[in-house]
Amino acid sequence: MKFEEYCLARHYLFEKQPKNKEEQVLIQASNSIGGETGELQNVVKKIYRDHGGDFQKMRNELIEELGGVIWYYLNLCEIAQIHPEEVFEFYIKQLTERYKIAK
Repeated sequence: MKFEEYCLARHYLFEKQPKNKEEQVLIQASNSIGGETGELQNVVKKIYRDHGGDFQKMRNELIEELGGVIWYYLNLCEIAQIHPEEVFEFYIKQLTERYKIAK
């Protein structure tokens, strides 16, 4: 199969897949948080590569990228109808059990 044929077939099949608005929004938010996380990782890389680990020199960039991660985290929670505090409680309980930490 030639690349152009593959692209046409892929486009056709993608358009024929059953979709709903919630699914598309969830996928978009999930992909977006992944992108924001990658941008955050690049800032951390530059902190060590260019600034000897002094994160204060890129504090605004850290805030910006953390803001993006939080934005899409909250979007995902809203779309999935999960209260953010439920995630906090669940994860703390999971870590407590995993590491056998007494409360």
